Amino acid sequence: MISWQRSITVGVLAKVSGCEQFSRHLSHCIDDFAGFEDALCDERLDQSFPFTCEIYRPRSSLRSVKAELSILDSLVCLAQVSMNFRFYARGHPAVLSTHPTTLELTKEAALSKNGNCIIAVGSSAGLRDLPQAMKNALSSETCRARLTLMIGDHRFSIEGDGAQGLTFSHPTDIVVRKSGFVSDRTLMVHADRVAADLPRSLVELLQDPGRKVSVELTVET
Repeated sequence: MISWQRSITVGVLAKVSGCEQFSRHLSHCIDDFAGFEDALCDERLDQSFPFTCEIYRPRSSLRSVKAELSILDSLVCLAQVSMNFRFYARGHPAVLSTHPTTLELTKEAALSKNGNCIIAVGSSAGLRDLPQAMKNALSSETCRARLTLMIGDHRFSIEGDGAQGLTFSHPTDIVVRKSGFVSDRTLMVHADRVAADLPRSLVELLQDPGRKVSVELTVET
């Protein structure tokens, strides 16, 4: 199973009498821009406050989202795009997870002892399967990415950067790198953690071929 969602986080700074004051905080989660507009109209703007909301628009274009933000042209708005892509993989008896500079997931079913960077096989997605909007975002050095592995109560997250020159064209492999090396197998560079950093308790679970690994990729621009 693969799921894909894009959300827009909008920070609104209301100004009153030329002054910016942050005397209280308000958070909303809404499903559409009509609701966003109503939420603003329902609040008395007799004092300034930071306003944050998340707008969930699966598969909608960023261009249309930005255009619709014009309803807030009387306020100062800052928009941050967050995209989430979920897929799964499974464990393998040959998982070692000892590579010091990379981490890999693959669609392939077989794994030898030489593949010490591979932490899961039978992935439901390779780099080529990522949504195009996510590929576009990761092609910028200013993009931040987070890959999270989940098995039961165990969670392991890796953060890294996008990079110019990433092609996301490999049909089977997803590779996270501590270095800045770019290839058709690279998902992110300058990662803070890789295969060797996985807790041994998690590696033991990944050595079970019956274990299903949920994977979530989050990209923020």
